[in-house]
Amino acid sequence: MKKSFTSILLGAFLAFFACSEDEAPEQQVVGNWELIESIGSWPVDSSSDTELDFTTNYQFNFDGTFTKTRTTDDVEEEATGNYTVVSNTDGTYIDLTFESGLEIIESCHSETEVFVLKSKNRLEGTWGTCDGMKFIFSKR
Repeated sequence: MKKSFTSILLGAFLAFFACSEDEAPEQQVVGNWELIESIGSWPVDSSSDTELDFTTNYQFNFDGTFTKTRTTDDVEEEATGNYTVVSNTDGTYIDLTFESGLEIIESCHSETEVFVLKSKNRLEGTWGTCDGMKFIFSKR
């Protein structure tokens, strides 16, 4: 009886920790993401968070909505919309469709932005593929 109880306890313990480490990409995206670096098409265009003259944050919510906030010279601009997480053999992508704040979109496309989930704490923008800045975000 004691051996069965120990086996059950050990199995429950392993199942709990295995599930918490294998968090689904949709769950990894939820939270607040802060711009930490920008990389331009030319090496001279690169900046870390201490050198940027603006801040950008994304708040991804469980219900598939997001809020983007950009602050420049104490002026805050906000955009909102919906996002979807798409995983395939190339990686995990976050597709953002904006409903408001279109003037602060940084993308190759008019009303969308696309990010690549590089790790559970790192997002990379895809604007750099069309000669824009490549923005890198860290989860806070």
